[in-house]
Amino acid sequence: MKVIKKINNNVAVCVDSNGRELIAFGTGIGFKPVPYMINDLNVIQRTYYGINDKYLGLLNEFPL
Repeated sequence: MKVIKKINNNVAVCVDSNGRELIAFGTGIGFKPVPYMINDLNVIQRTYYGINDKYLGLLNEFPL
């Protein structure tokens, strides 16, 4: 799974192996500089698929 945008230290927007975007929750997944690959999927505690493009635009409004 590839992290493409971090929301905070524990939440990130990712792309899975099928190319679908999702929001992933996991301890510390937002610490590393993006983009990067998550090889150990055990660090992910929860995922949300079905992100609407209009809501992805709102993520750009969050300060880094």
